[in-house]
Amino acid sequence: MHAVKLLTNVSSLKLRSTCLRPHGRITHTSFLESGNDAIDVSGTVVELEDVLIAGAGDKGISAGERSRIEGRRVRIHRAEIALASKDLSEMNLETVEIDES
Repeated sequence: MHAVKLLTNVSSLKLRSTCLRPHGRITHTSFLESGNDAIDVSGTVVELEDVLIAGAGDKGISAGERSRIEGRRVRIHRAEIALASKDLSEMNLETVEIDES
């Protein structure tokens, strides 16, 4: 997952591989002034909870290559593109706040 090097505060991050499809969980985490995509996943299943993204230079959250993102309580502030899903990926997010994006 490209986003790991951009994390400023990680409360819980668990990754495991099952049938060559990694699973992860990101909670209580802020991505600040990331420059490019704050969270960028490919071929991954990720759960997000209580995530703040502020100042993403490109996308707040990007999913590709059949990824699946589930989440709740996500706030995206000042991203060029708040959410992007491509290549048969899915996003299911609850309680999302998007502003200045």
